[in-house]
Amino acid sequence: MGKPALLLLLAASAPVAFAANGSTVQKVTVEQLTALLAAANGKTDSELAQELGPLQLTERLSTDKLTAMEPKLPGEKSKHQLLILADSAAFLDLPSRIRGLAG
Repeated sequence: MGKPALLLLLAASAPVAFAANGSTVQKVTVEQLTALLAAANGKTDSELAQELGPLQLTERLSTDKLTAMEPKLPGEKSKHQLLILADSAAFLDLPSRIRGLAG
């Protein structure tokens, strides 16, 4: 199994794993995720990673947006959680305001 396929498999199972552990899955838009990350200034890498863990995107996170978010995160754990979040939403539609710009 190739690395991309493995990452996709792990990302797809992440929301199920959180639900199985008793954590509540919280659905958020890309805009809400952006606001959450902007308000996370000063949080440790572990704290932010824990906060991102139970989230589930309701729309796809564009590559440009992901690339812009990653350098602002405090460390590898939160970057990994953001990547899982983005990968798990890879087959969803882009936010409607972005779809309108592309069309």
